[in-house]
Amino acid sequence: MEEKGKDIMDEVNELTKQLLEEVINGDPRRTGTSPERARENLEKLEKMMSKKK
Repeated sequence: MEEKGKDIMDEVNELTKQLLEEVINGDPRRTGTSPERARENLEKLEKMMSKKK
């Protein structure tokens, strides 16, 4: 059961990473958030993901 939860979290993290990258590369008026803030969150996510591996 724990392994399945880990797999789900890995998938969620990857999807979140993709979303943040789209926001960074997208139109801020359309996404509703600033690319700078998305970039900060992406860096935090990548740090967290690298610690888990």
